Amino acid sequence: MGEGSNSEGSFLLIDNTNVSYGGNATISGIRTVGGSGAHYNFVKYQNIDGTKFLINGLGEVAIGGGNTYGYKLAVHGNVRAQEIRVEAGPWPDFVFRPTYPLRSLSRLEKYLSMNRHLPDLPSAKEVKADGINLGDMNSKLLQKIEELTLYVIDLKKENDRQQKEINQLRRYTKTKKR
Repeated sequence: MGEGSNSEGSFLLIDNTNVSYGGNATISGIRTVGGSGAHYNFVKYQNIDGTKFLINGLGEVAIGGGNTYGYKLAVHGNVRAQEIRVEAGPWPDFVFRPTYPLRSLSRLEKYLSMNRHLPDLPSAKEVKADGINLGDMNSKLLQKIEELTLYVIDLKKENDRQQKEINQLRRYTKTKKR
């Protein structure tokens, strides 16, 4: 990773305005550490509280800790960004197909009573243990919004039908009173 080098022992060190590259060395808390191949850490910043920044031989980056857990970027702490783009899987437009099996509200109520969370979504316990995949979760949440839209449309149709019946009954009772 040094200038003009791709050997395992090469690294780039940046400390304020000083830039150095070379072999296994320490400069102001930034150092490379031993290992080989994918386990080699190209850049590691560590203070008395532990590792704060790491780039390993797989190109994985850890910020705020020394473990990437196999992800390209692992942040041990909060992240603030102006925009994040998540590439999601299939989008739930299938909900609007005539063949979509929309669960009845009574079946949904039973499910909620038993499980205390929406179908096809993880429980709070699962989220606490495993976290969530933002792309998948956005897709699932949109699916739930689309299902809610279908429920509202059905309720509106039912409401319109009932209002029509009410109006007919009113007309009937007015003509009966005469």
